[in-house]
Amino acid sequence: MPYLQLGLNQELGAVSFNSTTYPGTCKPSDLSTLAIFKNLQAQLNRVATGYNALLGHSVPLVSVDGDIGPGTMQMFEQVQAWLTADTSSSGYATAAMIMQQDTSSCSAVASNAEALVPALQSVADSLSVPASISQPSSGSSGLVSSSGKTTTVHTPTPANSSIATSLTDMVAGLDTTTLLLIAAGAGAFIYFTGRPRKAKGSKRPSRRRRSSITIYR
Repeated sequence: MPYLQLGLNQELGAVSFNSTTYPGTCKPSDLSTLAIFKNLQAQLNRVATGYNALLGHSVPLVSVDGDIGPGTMQMFEQVQAWLTADTSSSGYATAAMIMQQDTSSCSAVASNAEALVPALQSVADSLSVPASISQPSSGSSGLVSSSGKTTTVHTPTPANSSIATSLTDMVAGLDTTTLLLIAAGAGAFIYFTGRPRKAKGSKRPSRRRRSSITIYR
């Protein structure tokens, strides 16, 4: 059952984020939420790319880092303004949902991020924006737990709507002790599996001893 912890971690649906450690910024608490937040930013950038081309604007794209902060919120409100002013936006199936989204806080957008991603993607597709565009990124992201502990995660820059979390991303979020245990286990596995095994049932060939025979005549 979804629940809300005010002042700590907030878990609504599939997202888990911290909105208090860095006031005004909602930071993901796990890799799944990080992927959703980065995808949200990537789709905002696709919509911005479409309107920049359509209107001759040069609104800069937001950094795809997974932090829903002032920059992302400003971009979201800009997209809302574009859709409101666009007389043809009524033809975009998900435009109404985006325009009605509460932007009074980062938590309001973050908690609905999973639904907003496909909504923004649909608008970007309607604007004929390529699925893969150049996305600005910091190259690393921060996960913040309910206790406020921050973990740096190095992630690839998303180029389209399909953002996958790689094994490298997961390993980057582990602490030193865990990494050492994994390394030790991997080393032991390689050592024992790499040793030559003796074939079962095989015996070493026995050597025949030469016996001296004395012939008496």
